[in-house]
Amino acid sequence: MLDAKRKQTLGGRELVYGVVGVLLGLLILSGVWLLTGRSATRSVNITEVTPYAAPDFTLQDLGGRPVSLSDFRGKVVLLNFWGTWCEPCKEETPALEATYRRLKDEGLVILGIDQLNGERSLNRDVEDVQRFAALYDVTYPILLDEQGAVGQSYSIVPLPTSIFVDREGQVRYIRIGPLNSNDIERIFRRLHTPGAQADLQGAVHEPAAHRNRG
Repeated sequence: MLDAKRKQTLGGRELVYGVVGVLLGLLILSGVWLLTGRSATRSVNITEVTPYAAPDFTLQDLGGRPVSLSDFRGKVVLLNFWGTWCEPCKEETPALEATYRRLKDEGLVILGIDQLNGERSLNRDVEDVQRFAALYDVTYPILLDEQGAVGQSYSIVPLPTSIFVDREGQVRYIRIGPLNSNDIERIFRRLHTPGAQADLQGAVHEPAAHRNRG
């Protein structure tokens, strides 16, 4: 009798512990989901620099057509330096594309500058870049930095790195790491509309960094 009661007691405790464990697991999963969802729209650390003239360049797009930065004077340009091997680049590409589609008619230009010299060092080539663009349904221009010279002129080291150029051709903001749609639009609004005030959470004024050394 005692053994039977003991077994019933133990069985009841195990059931309670099991239910509590499941509930705790669900709470933990919910917390992770909420944090992940918030991080997708959380402001990122963007550096505001003392304005300097953006180095002009001409590169070929995936169709072999020459594209120059100076072609877009009068518009806000986002230069996005990336590579197909770069995992954070894959993370941000859908946000870049969605924001471009939403704001291109208002004057946002995005130029995705693939570091083709880096691709070739990994036995990749233009075909891999084309496949990447097709996979993510990219419609903004993808340009090929064959020798990495444009990346060097902007002092690009880690990928992705994004450079925001204002309508006068001045570098204004730099982001090292992936961008999200909210921050792309916020900076675009600030640079596109004279005198517009934007709440750039995490932006840091850095007067010495990335200045034109010429």
